[in-house]
Amino acid sequence: MSATSLTAPAQAGAAALPQPYEPCVLLKLGEIVLKGGNRRQFEQRLHANIRRAMDDAGLAVRIWQRYGVIMLRAAEGADAADAAVDKIAERARDVMGIARVCRAVRVAKEPEAAIGTAVALMAGKTGSFAVRARRRDKRFPLSSAELATRIGADVQRAYGYPVNLKHPDNTVFVEVDQHEVFVYTDGQPGQGGLPVGMSGHALVLMSGGIDSPVAAYRMMRRGLRCDFLHFSGMPLTGPESVYKAYGLMHQLDRFQGGSRLFVVAFGKTQQRLAASGASRLQIMAQRRLMLDEDCCTLLTPRHVETQARIDDLRRIEARLEAGDLAEELAGLAQEYRPDRS
Repeated sequence: MSATSLTAPAQAGAAALPQPYEPCVLLKLGEIVLKGGNRRQFEQRLHANIRRAMDDAGLAVRIWQRYGVIMLRAAEGADAADAAVDKIAERARDVMGIARVCRAVRVAKEPEAAIGTAVALMAGKTGSFAVRARRRDKRFPLSSAELATRIGADVQRAYGYPVNLKHPDNTVFVEVDQHEVFVYTDGQPGQGGLPVGMSGHALVLMSGGIDSPVAAYRMMRRGLRCDFLHFSGMPLTGPESVYKAYGLMHQLDRFQGGSRLFVVAFGKTQQRLAASGASRLQIMAQRRLMLDEDCCTLLTPRHVETQARIDDLRRIEARLEAGDLAEELAGLAQEYRPDRS
């Protein structure tokens, strides 16, 4: 393991870490670990999504799969590793399928390296503390309990912090893996859920209100990749609703990447519906052509039917030649993608 030229990562305060060490990010998996025989497919999809998210942010990473955890390392030179890892950790928090993001230090698989690093990371803390040690590799000379005891005693001697195993103010985590030891003092919650793309593809009707983006987020969290469809009142109205739909799509895109927004100008179609004699059934007919009512209210009838017979709607659609109309609208739809410049 090559040493970095840094004296300590940001979370270590003024204390210098034992050399060599390397800053990294640990991603803790959530329900993916329960997937049994097809777990590998979920992990592969998650790896692809992580790499795409990092590429979109201009971050070069190296990805390693461990048992129940993914390790990310900065691919840049050593001088920039610490700052790059901070950005990597922040970006990883938006990737669906990750339960927790931990900014960690990777050190040699030796008891003294693990203990010295844990003590250094506790510098500058206040309040009580606890040590959580986990030995995945049973060949390591210290058991989990022995490692935690050694670290706890050294931290007390160095800083005088009181121990509180149930509700500590600070916790230092030590994980002994097959090839190295990871040490960290905190973590941040990820999005959880399943990797985007594992559950198929969905088209979300984006009206501009709060319901549709919330629904889209919840679908993404269950593994659906979403594209977005917005019906505007243009040319009878301005482009304001399109701007709003685009802004919502842009915000949601950080959870999946590669989003697309399709905009259909529906104003003239509304005119045709209003002139077709639909009257109370106009809103029902519009919804069957995939409109949200609030996109253009200029032509909304005074009285709106909330229950309708399908035969009545079909007669209106026959007068409008709704099949051909739908094809025409689809052909004129404009596609927008997030601007990453």
